[in-house]
Amino acid sequence: AEEATTPDVPFRISVNYTNTKHLWLRIVKSDGKPDARYNDGDWQKRILKLPALREWNVDLPDDGDLNAHVVELPVEPLSLGNYVIIAGDGTLPNNDGNVTTTAVQVTRLAMAQRTGAKGNPGALVLDRENGMPVQSAKAELFVRRYENSGVREISIGSAVTDADGMAEVAAPKGQ
Repeated sequence: AEEATTPDVPFRISVNYTNTKHLWLRIVKSDGKPDARYNDGDWQKRILKLPALREWNVDLPDDGDLNAHVVELPVEPLSLGNYVIIAGDGTLPNNDGNVTTTAVQVTRLAMAQRTGAKGNPGALVLDRENGMPVQSAKAELFVRRYENSGVREISIGSAVTDADGMAEVAAPKGQ
């Protein structure tokens, strides 16, 4: 799935599968930051226990060739927020098959990482539908650190976007 999608607009997810005839899907409201899954071994167990906002089944095309296939599946619109789409080839609630998850943020905003005018880290914040810059949006910028214990996101500061949609923070020391 795309990392982010527009609110109240249907979207599609891509499903890659091999030798699978049936798929169940469930959407739940996220229990934290989408990237919480990187550091938490019990993340998937917790997500599977959350109440379903939507749940449906799909029969996948099966031509018997044992090759990998890709299909796009429609998803009904969601309101603003963070969600997790769960897909599996088993049956609910037993979850006796393979299960995978993907986080989706539903937002009106889009962001592009940019270097600011002073060479500092920055973000360009835009309206997701019309591409116009968003003024006065608060942006918090993070760096992702890969460590033996997992992935950590460290805040390097926050700033408010200017008339051009740019937010810039001073470069962290040692960067």
